[in-house]
Amino acid sequence: MNIFEKIQAVRVQLAADNLKKGKKNEYAGYTYYELGDFLPRIMTLCSEQKIFPVTSFTAEMATLTIYDCEKPDAKVEITTPMSTAQLKACHPVQNLGAVQTYLRRYLYIAMFEIVESDKIEATMSKDPVEVPAATSAPSDISPSGRAFRCDINKPAREELVRLWQFMGWDTANIENYLATRALNMNTSQTPAFFQKVLQEQIEFCITESRKGTPGYAGLLFDDGYPFQ
Repeated sequence: MNIFEKIQAVRVQLAADNLKKGKKNEYAGYTYYELGDFLPRIMTLCSEQKIFPVTSFTAEMATLTIYDCEKPDAKVEITTPMSTAQLKACHPVQNLGAVQTYLRRYLYIAMFEIVESDKIEATMSKDPVEVPAATSAPSDISPSGRAFRCDINKPAREELVRLWQFMGWDTANIENYLATRALNMNTSQTPAFFQKVLQEQIEFCITESRKGTPGYAGLLFDDGYPFQ
């Protein structure tokens, strides 16, 4: 078999294995694959097919290369841009490790066509706004005294925290939430990033309030969205 047939054989077997997702995002309410959920199985199958996977990183790019052990000149590789993360209370080396682990996961999933069927995972840049679990009844802390009204003259990061407080979501989780969101969007935590997240979350809350969704029904939000 050539290298393409070998990779396809691994893909077919992985699909037949019906891999289970071992990690749950408690804030988003969805499950996803960790490296440990599929990498040991991939390594076994690659050994059987006599192919050898190698991941490498530069300042700009992460690469997964598959070599054919029987034909060393034959290889297949895929790449993805490097990203950054700013995880709370972490050393820069730990942040780098988190990025590399995430990108290794992404590259293996892409190379071996591991299907992540959850709708949230299918749209990684569209973060689940409903994810933070309510820890208390929504608090009425808006300037109007009756609804959440975004103050576009204040930093979007501050208004995002205020929205979480209004919704009764646990703000202790917001740092990890934003770090994960930025990583998934392949971006940094810039003012534009905070504006985008805030706008999407307000839009979601308005939609769910109008639908009468429990936890949102009866809550009022400004008509129109900020920063448009």
